[in-house]
Amino acid sequence: MEGFEPMATSPNIPRRTALGALLALPAASALTACGAPGSGPATTAPRTISTALPGEPTTLAMRANADQAPLWEALGSAFEDAYPQITVEVVTEDFAALQQNGPRYLASQDAPDLLRFPSPGDAVADGLLLPLQPYAEAYGWEDFPETQLNQWRIAADGHTRGDGDLYGLGVGFALVGLYTNTTALDGLGLSLPTSLEAMAEAMAAAKEAGLTPLVSSQAGLSNLLQNLMQATAAEQVSDWVLGKPGATIEGPETEAAAATLLDWRDRGFLAPDVLAVDDAAALSAFTAGEGLFYIQGSWMAAAVDQSAADIEVRFTVVPGTEPGSDLTATSAPNSFVIPAKAEHPDLAAAFLNWASIDPAARELLVATAGLLPGGPVEPEPVFTEGGALADAAAAFTEVAEADRFVDFLANASAGMLTGTLQPQIDLLIDGQIDPAAFLARLQEDVERERA
Repeated sequence: MEGFEPMATSPNIPRRTALGALLALPAASALTACGAPGSGPATTAPRTISTALPGEPTTLAMRANADQAPLWEALGSAFEDAYPQITVEVVTEDFAALQQNGPRYLASQDAPDLLRFPSPGDAVADGLLLPLQPYAEAYGWEDFPETQLNQWRIAADGHTRGDGDLYGLGVGFALVGLYTNTTALDGLGLSLPTSLEAMAEAMAAAKEAGLTPLVSSQAGLSNLLQNLMQATAAEQVSDWVLGKPGATIEGPETEAAAATLLDWRDRGFLAPDVLAVDDAAALSAFTAGEGLFYIQGSWMAAAVDQSAADIEVRFTVVPGTEPGSDLTATSAPNSFVIPAKAEHPDLAAAFLNWASIDPAARELLVATAGLLPGGPVEPEPVFTEGGALADAAAAFTEVAEADRFVDFLANASAGMLTGTLQPQIDLLIDGQIDPAAFLARLQEDVERERA
C-alpha cells in the first residue's frame, strides 16, 4: 500500500510491560542527546530534550498527506483540546508531491516540526532527521512491539533498517488479512480456515458452487503473494525488506510461494481477468457476495462493513501452513519524522507519544481513517458493533502481542512498488516469467538501488 510501512525482523519474543503509567504525558524530564542539524548521523554534539510541554502559546507545524487530511485535522484538534496552549497547524499536499518535496522541507530553515515521510534513508545519511532514541527512552517507546519500531531504526548508511538509531514513529497502522464471506462459507458447510491447505480446500468448494474463490485486484496480488511467502519465510522476507546485509528474496521457500500463487491461478481460484481488476471493482465483487475470500488491507474494512449489506464478513490473519502456526502479518504505519531543523522538536515528540497512547487519539485513528493504533497493546479501540473493522483491530492486537509484523515488499526500495513489483507480478501471472525469474528481478531492483 502506498505510503505505508512497518516491519519485522525474525519471530520475536513478546515484550509485555506495564504501560499504564505512560497514559499521561510525563510532567517533565530532561535528557542529553546527541546530534546537530545537518551534521550527519554520526555527530556527537550534545542536545538536551524535555518531555515537558511549553506553558506559553506555541504552534506545532505539521506537514502531511492530503488524502488523510481529516485524520490529521481531527488529531490536531483533539491535541489542542487537551492542551489549550498548543495550536496544531496542519498543512497537507498530495502524497506523491509530499515525498518528492520531503528532502527540501527537511533541509529548509523553515522545516516543519513533524513531516509525514516514509522513506527516510537518504535523509538519515545526510543528517536531516532528528534521532529519536532519547525520546524513545523518555516516553517508553522501547516497550512497544519491537517490530513496530524496526522500520525507523536506520543505520548511518541510510540503507539498513532494523539497526541503528530511531528516526521516526508511526501514527496509525494498516494490517493485511483475510476477509471471508461467512454467509457463503456456512452455505458450503465449512469453517474459517486455520491453514493454507484448508483455505485451498474451501476455494475448491467455492469454485464448484459457482463463486469466485479468491477475489483480488491486480494491485492486491502483491498482498496475496507476500502472505504466501510469510507462511514459510517470514524472517527472510523481513530481512530483505529492511535491507539487512546479505538478505535476499530468492530461495526455495519464496520460490515455492510464487509457485503456489500460479497453482491457485491454474486451479481457477482467481478471476480470469484479475490483471484488469482495480481495487474498487474487487471490493464491489466481494461485498456483493460474488466471492468467498478477499486478501486485502484493514484500510478497506470500513468500506466492507458499509457495503456488505447482504452477507456476513469476518476479518482474520491469513492462516499459516498448518493449524497453530505462528501468526505473522504484513503491516505498516503512517510514518512521521522530526526534522533536525524543527523549531519545536520536544513538542513534536510529545504529539507522537500522545497519538500512540492516548485513548481518545487511538479511537480517532479507527473512527476517522479506519487505521489501527500502534504502540502499546492497550487501550484497545472500543467498537459498539462487530464487523470487519472490529475484527481487524482484534487481529492487530493479537499479532502485536506476538510481535510478528512484517513490512510490505513494496517498501524494499523507493521504486519497488510501481517500477518492479507490480509489473513483474503481471508477467508472472501472465505466464511470461517463472517464479525464479520473478524473484531475481526483485533482487536486482534492491541491489541496484542500494549499490
